[in-house]
Amino acid sequence: MILTVDRFEGEYAILEDGQGGSVAVYASEMPAGTAEGSKLVLEDGKYSLDASATDEQRHRMFLLQQELMKKIKLLRDVMKMEMTW
Repeated sequence: MILTVDRFEGEYAILEDGQGGSVAVYASEMPAGTAEGSKLVLEDGKYSLDASATDEQRHRMFLLQQELMKKIKLLRDVMKMEMTW
């Protein structure tokens, strides 16, 4: 099962399953290097970090942020043009 670390709350890590479900587990059970957004694989009751899936997800998020920033800049430019008319 693949899970994503949504956040940390005190001694717990809140993990999401990608289908709307979530579970709180002790953060001490997380592998070293686990952070918010990390992808984990749960096998035989143990969590392991899926570095390639985490990197892919972070790259997709970066591209989405870049796209959003371009749209915001375009919107600001249009608004400036309208104000000068």
